Amino acid sequence: MRGVGPLLAEDVAEAAAWMVGGEERVSVKAVDVVPSAQRSLSVFDRGWKERNGIE
Repeated sequence: MRGVGPLLAEDVAEAAAWMVGGEERVSVKAVDVVPSAQRSLSVFDRGWKERNGIE
C-alpha cells in the first residue's frame, strides 16, 4: 500500500463527532470514511500524496 496512508482512530472519531454534533434538524444516515487517496473500495490513487504536497 505504498503511497497510501492508513486512517487513524482520530480520523474516524472526528467523522463521528461531526455526525452527531450538527444541527438537530439534520440527520446523517451514513458516512463512508476512507483515506483521501482511496477512489473506491478497490481503487487507490498512489500519486495523491505527491500531487497534494503531503509526505
